[in-house]
Amino acid sequence: MTIMTQTDCCSMLGIDPKTLRHWLRQANLQFAPHPNDARLRCLTEAHVQRLAALHDRPLASVLPAQSVQENEALPLAPTHSLPSAGEPEVDLSQSLLRLQAQVTTMQEQLTELALALLRERELRFELLQERQQHTEQRLGTLEALLPLAAAPSPSPPASPRAPIADLSHFNPSPQCPAPRPPSARGRRGVLPLIAYTATGSYVVICPSKGELALLPDSPAWFDWLATLSSFRFVGQQGRLSTYRNPGRTSWMAYRRIHGRRSDYGLGNTKLLTIAHLEQMAATLQSDVPSLS
Repeated sequence: MTIMTQTDCCSMLGIDPKTLRHWLRQANLQFAPHPNDARLRCLTEAHVQRLAALHDRPLASVLPAQSVQENEALPLAPTHSLPSAGEPEVDLSQSLLRLQAQVTTMQEQLTELALALLRERELRFELLQERQQHTEQRLGTLEALLPLAAAPSPSPPASPRAPIADLSHFNPSPQCPAPRPPSARGRRGVLPLIAYTATGSYVVICPSKGELALLPDSPAWFDWLATLSSFRFVGQQGRLSTYRNPGRTSWMAYRRIHGRRSDYGLGNTKLLTIAHLEQMAATLQSDVPSLS
């Protein structure tokens, strides 16, 4: 019966000493002392073959360096183990396992990177929406204050004791400039406003006269627009500001967002219908993502 040292057993099974001891405990096997050196622990060839069968391991053809025959006391002679045919297969399997682990790690890193980019894009979109909502709230507050700003302030009552001067004989000097007609912006530089309300109708606010009872797309509507040089429109799908240069009949619509401005042509006064203004407001509203 041939016995082999622990080192030779590990080489034949392709495992480390710790795994060999674990397998021996599972199989209820123990090391046997070496007949010539009590410091060495050995197993019989039958035990090694049993461990290989239990764990489905191929046995490498290794010449034991410390094997002896039973009932023989031969001196120990150093021998060299031959390379086994199973070692390259074991190395290749381990390399494949390491490669698979690296690929899995890279896939997890790519997934985390993609999730981080998605979270960053969602955060930017939320910030943009919050900024736009804040701007809408500020505009709504300003539009709510427009009637208050456009309402004429009550003049103080005249004192009954103040004498009324007779100016019938007064001849104005030629050097005195003639009084200028009020501009379309009113006294405080506020543009006329056409706004869609929650009741489904449109309200027309003049800075100098307050709310006007004008029916959209009516002859009075176009006559009033012909007297203006600029106005603001707040519709269902967006908002815009308009202007036309002196002496010109064609109107321009524009909207300024984050310091950038987008302009479109509206045509002459006869084309300024509610449907046309709503369509142009929606067009300018669609330019908001591209300008932000």
